[in-house]
Amino acid sequence: MQELIRELPTALIRWYPFRQDSSICYMGENDSVYNMLEEKYGDAVSLVDVTGEPEGNFDYIICIGYSERVRDIQALLKLFKSHLTSEGCLILGMHNRLGIRYFCGDRDPYTERNLDGPEDYRRVYSKDEDDFAGRTYDRHQLESLLAGVGLSSYKFYSVFSGLEQAPFIFADGYIPNEDLTNRHFPVYHYPGSLFLDEQMMYRTLQDNGLFHTMANAYLIECPLNGECSDALQITSSLDRGRDKAIITIIHSDGTVTKQAAYPEGQEHIQELIRHNEMLGIRGVDVVDAHIENGIVIMPYIKADTGQMYLEKLLRTDIRAFLEKMDEFRGLILKSSDIHMGRYTEPEPDFKSDKDREAWLRRCDQDWGQEDIRLLKDGFIDMVPLNSMYIDDHFVFFDQEFCLPDLPVDVPVSRMIFTFFCGDPQLRRILDPAVLYDRYGVPDPAHTPGGNKYLNMEFRYFDRIMHRDILRDYYGTVRINADTLNSNRQRMNYSAEDYKRLFEDTFEGTGTRRLVLFGSGRFAKIFLTRYGHLYDVCMVIDNNSSRQGQKLYPEGYEPDEEALKKESLVTAWDEMSKEGTDDGRKADSADRGIMIYASEHLKTLKHGEYKVIICIKNYISVMKQLDAMGIYEYAIYDPGKDYRINRYAKRGCEGEYLAGVSDNGEDVGRRAKAAKYHVGYTPGAYDMFHIGHVNLLKKSKEMCDYLIVGVMSDEAIRLFKKKEPVIPYEQRAAVVASCRYVDEVVEIPYMRGQADEAWKLYHFDVLFCGSDYVKDEGRMREREFLESHGATIEIFPYTEGTSSSLIRDRLRQDY
Repeated sequence: MQELIRELPTALIRWYPFRQDSSICYMGENDSVYNMLEEKYGDAVSLVDVTGEPEGNFDYIICIGYSERVRDIQALLKLFKSHLTSEGCLILGMHNRLGIRYFCGDRDPYTERNLDGPEDYRRVYSKDEDDFAGRTYDRHQLESLLAGVGLSSYKFYSVFSGLEQAPFIFADGYIPNEDLTNRHFPVYHYPGSLFLDEQMMYRTLQDNGLFHTMANAYLIECPLNGECSDALQITSSLDRGRDKAIITIIHSDGTVTKQAAYPEGQEHIQELIRHNEMLGIRGVDVVDAHIENGIVIMPYIKADTGQMYLEKLLRTDIRAFLEKMDEFRGLILKSSDIHMGRYTEPEPDFKSDKDREAWLRRCDQDWGQEDIRLLKDGFIDMVPLNSMYIDDHFVFFDQEFCLPDLPVDVPVSRMIFTFFCGDPQLRRILDPAVLYDRYGVPDPAHTPGGNKYLNMEFRYFDRIMHRDILRDYYGTVRINADTLNSNRQRMNYSAEDYKRLFEDTFEGTGTRRLVLFGSGRFAKIFLTRYGHLYDVCMVIDNNSSRQGQKLYPEGYEPDEEALKKESLVTAWDEMSKEGTDDGRKADSADRGIMIYASEHLKTLKHGEYKVIICIKNYISVMKQLDAMGIYEYAIYDPGKDYRINRYAKRGCEGEYLAGVSDNGEDVGRRAKAAKYHVGYTPGAYDMFHIGHVNLLKKSKEMCDYLIVGVMSDEAIRLFKKKEPVIPYEQRAAVVASCRYVDEVVEIPYMRGQADEAWKLYHFDVLFCGSDYVKDEGRMREREFLESHGATIEIFPYTEGTSSSLIRDRLRQDY
C-alpha cells in the first residue's frame, strides 16, 4: 500500500515530455517525485536541497512545493534562473492560496489552520517570533514573482486535487469537455474540517470563469526559449498500479494520446486497441485509435459527453430522454453475443481460507444456481460518461475493461446508477426506479437483493483501483459525508472532534492516568485546580531544558514562599488523611510531576491514559501526537468552565471511586484497582460452557465494568451460517446471570463490528479470543480502537471445549 501511495504525487510531472539527453536538477528532498525522475532518467538527475545551490547549469530545474517554504522566494527564483542553460526550463509546483479546497474548509498546508491563505496570511507571520513554515500564493502573485526575475515566458497548468495527488491537470484557458463531478474524487490535507463539497462546485467554477483561478495548485512551465508543452489536459490513473495505470493527454494539435504510466502497463495499452476492434466488429461506434511506438493515438473530438447530452435532455424532454436511454441500453446488448448460463464471479486473491469461504457463501447467495443472460464479452464500463454524442449517436472511448460471461444486467444497472451520481437534482426530475423497472433490472434502493449487480461492479473496480488497499489512506484524505454535514455548524473542526477536544476535555479522566503536554502556566493552573482529583502520572515537554525537572502546581515550587501557605498545604493533608491522594504526602517534593520527552509516551498503553494538551498553540502538538499514533488527547483552556466527571478513580490499590448523588449524598465506594474501567467482549454464547466462563472471568479481572455483547439469532444465521441451539433471550439471560458480567447488550444485527460497539459504549478495552490475530478485518478494528483511545486484550481459548465441539458431540450421540 505504501508504495502505491508514494507513487500518487508523481502524476504531476510523470507525463512531461523532457527532451532527450537533458540534464535535470531536482530542488527539494529525496521524495517520490525525485525517485521517479531518477528511475526514468538515471544519472541525468541531480538532487539539491532548496537551501543549497546547484553546481553548474541544467536543462531543467524542478521544484515541487519546496519553494513555498523559504521566506525570500524571489531570491530563490533568481537562483533557479541563473543555473539554467540557454535552452533551459524551470518547472514549479505551487499550491494556490485561492484553491477551492480552502474555501471548502481544508486547512492551510503550512499554518495548519483554516482560511489563512485566502486572507493572504494577515493573521500569521506578522511578528518576528512567528514560526515560518511556509505560505501559498495566488496566480497574480506568482506571475509578479516570475516577472520580477525576468521569467517572462511561462505556461500555467491547473491541478486537481493538488501537489500531493494530481489525477487531473489542465492548461490555462482550457476548460474540460466533461463533468468532473463523476470523474474526480478530491483529497485534502484535513478532511475533518470540510463544510462544502468540492465535487459539486466544479461545474459552477467552469460556468463562472473561476475554474483556473480557484485551482488547488499550479504546475508552472517557464522555458527560456519560449517553447512550452502542447498539452491541454493530462489525466492519470496511478491508483490502478503499475500494470494498468494510464496517462491520457489531450494535445493542442487535435490529437489525444494514451500511454502506459509504467513499462508493466504496455499489455493493457494493447488490450484497449483490441477492445476497440471488438466493439467495431459488433457495429458499436468507437473513436478511431491506433498505436505508434507503444502509444495510442486518436483524434480529439469537441463534443458533449453522452452524460452531458443526456442530462440536458432530461431537463428539457423526459420522453426523448427515455428514448435515448433505450438506445444506449441497446448498444450495450449489441456489444457482445448473449447466452444463458450460471454466472461465476472471478475469484480474487484470498489471505485465508476463512475469507474464501465467506466469499463463496456470498456469491452463492447473490447468484444462486439459476441460468441468467450473460454477455460473452462484457464491457462493464459502457456508461454515458465514457461516450460522446456526435451526429445524433453515441460514440464510445476508454473501453479498457472487458469481462467474460458478464451478466447483462450489470452494465445496464451501472448505466443507470452512474448517470444519476453526478447531480442529485436529476433524481427530482426522474426517479431512477423508472429506468430500473423499464429495463427489468432490480432497483438496488427498493428491491431485496437488488444491489447485487452494483456490488459486483463495485468489487471489480475496487480491485482495479486498489480501493481495498487504499481504503485506510482514503479514509484520512477524502471527504466524509456525515462529517461534512455536521461541519456546517462548526467550520474549523468536525462536530465530533470539537466536542472531544474542547468540550469533553475531562471525558474519561476519572478512569485513566493523565499526561499533561506542556509545562508552562496552563499546566500549572491545571495541577492547581485538578491535581488533587486526578492521577497525573507525567508531564511531557518538547523543550529539552525542562526535561528531567518537575512541574509543580502554582505556588508549590520548593523555593517559593507560597509553599508555606497553610490553606494550600491543608488541602493536600486532608486528602492524605482520607487515603485519596494516591499515596502522595503534603510536602512539596512529592507534589512535583516529572517532565519527560515525548518519546516517554511510548511506555504507556492505549486505553490506560489520556493526554491533556496544556499549551496555547496546540496545533503543533496535536500533529505530533497524531504522527506518533496517539489519539487519546484533549485540549485544556484555563479560561473555560468544565463539567467534571461525577466519579473520579484513583489509580492505586484500594482505590476510591468518589461521587455525589443528585441529593448530595456521598455514593463513593471502594473497589479493587483494575487495569481498565469499561471493558467489552462480544460473542454468540451458544451452549454456555467453561471456555465462556474463563473468558468472562479474565475480562472482569482486568476492568471495573464489563459489558458483554450477545449475538442475535439472525446474526448467527447470517454470519455463522448455522441455527442457534439456544434462542437469544435465553442466551442473554444465562450470560447475565454470570457473576463476572455487569451488563448484557444485544449486538446489532447488521452493525456488530467493534467500531460500532465503541461508538455505543465508549469502552476502554475489547476482550477477545486468540483467533482475532488471524482475521485481517478485525485487525482493522484494532487500528480503529487504538485511534480512539481504546485497546485490545487477547486471551487464549480454553483447550478442549467450544460450542462447535459440543455440537459435533451431540450429533454423534444422537
